[in-house]
Amino acid sequence: MIAGILAGFYLVFGVLLPAKVYAPVLQQSVSSQTAAPALPEPTLIEAAGVASEGTMQLAYRYERPGRHEQKGKGAEFTVPHGLKTEVEFWKKIYSHYTSDQAVMHDPDDLGTVYGVIDIPHCDEPPIRECLKSRENAVTAEKERIAEKKWGSRTEAGRVRAQTGLKDKFAEGIEASKDIIEKIEKIFAEFGIPKDISKLAFVESMFNTRAYSRSGAAGIWQLMPSTARVFGLKVKRGNDERYDPVKSTYVAARHLTRDYNRLGKWDLAISAYNSGPGRIQDAVNRLGTKNIVRIIRDYSNPSYGFAARNFYPCFLAVLEVYEERDEHFYGKNDS
Repeated sequence: MIAGILAGFYLVFGVLLPAKVYAPVLQQSVSSQTAAPALPEPTLIEAAGVASEGTMQLAYRYERPGRHEQKGKGAEFTVPHGLKTEVEFWKKIYSHYTSDQAVMHDPDDLGTVYGVIDIPHCDEPPIRECLKSRENAVTAEKERIAEKKWGSRTEAGRVRAQTGLKDKFAEGIEASKDIIEKIEKIFAEFGIPKDISKLAFVESMFNTRAYSRSGAAGIWQLMPSTARVFGLKVKRGNDERYDPVKSTYVAARHLTRDYNRLGKWDLAISAYNSGPGRIQDAVNRLGTKNIVRIIRDYSNPSYGFAARNFYPCFLAVLEVYEERDEHFYGKNDS
């Protein structure tokens, strides 16, 4: 449902901008998810300065979260040992860095961060010149890192940039207040664990007008074909994908269908992004339903960075949402 790459992530040329993501998560080019049609191609301007640099290893405190355990259909949303680094990385993206910062990192090892740069701020809706200036800033920093670390700017492809999402997550929390209880009730009707309602943060940050370049729309980033298969009207002037209640029923049917096929909620969540056929292929090829092994070992051109990080993003969202008072409202129980 997210049209392939992480429909719930803003992918900025190596930088994750939420928009489909705005809806949010991963990226490789600078763009932003908007509430309307796809943005025009950017043009250019200047680069931003480096806020910090050097190779850093992410430091984090890990606690096995029993709080995400769900009864009902065997769901248990704890952080697997093999995904701790990925989840911690995305927690920082959602709760520490803003959309005017880009985290430069190794795409194959999210524990290796080369630095963080400030990038030009763009008002909404962003103009192409501003978007291009962000892209230029990221490109210049990738090349600088590549030359310093590997001796050649041509190695810039080994560095990925991910924009922060703290400000977008804060907006998502406010937007979710009007609908999240209704979503939880709908999911309960289908026997879907309540926590999966937070998947909408990954998809769209609860932006009811979210629209991606791939054509996915609404808080659940439904593609036109998927929406029609599940009974929604997708017409000019009457696109029910933007209706948060109707689209939630479709998301519930989609998730339930994939759960019934794959037998595990972590796989069903991954299938929401990659498609049930892709995840079933991973299960068949690897001979396992272990989500960590699939993320680590499954090889397919259509199963790239965004797809591998979709489930870790979901787990990170659960943590950040539960700790929202601390991250966004300055409250700390301790």
